[in-house]
Amino acid sequence: MSNVVRRTRDGGCVTVLGNGNGNGNGSRVRVTVGGRSFVTTVPAGSYAAYRRQGRA
Repeated sequence: MSNVVRRTRDGGCVTVLGNGNGNGNGSRVRVTVGGRSFVTTVPAGSYAAYRRQGRA
C-alpha cells in the first residue's frame, strides 16, 4: 500500500491510496485525519481517493 496526502487551499486534505498487491486481495487500511478515522478496503491493483474539506 502506498499513499500521498496533499493539503488543499481551504485547509482540508486529499488522500490517495494505491494498492499494488498483485495477488488479487484487497488491503484494509485505517485513514486518520484531524483526530477522525475510518477503515476502507482498496482492491488489488487499484487507487482510492478521499477528500476532507475544511481544517484537518
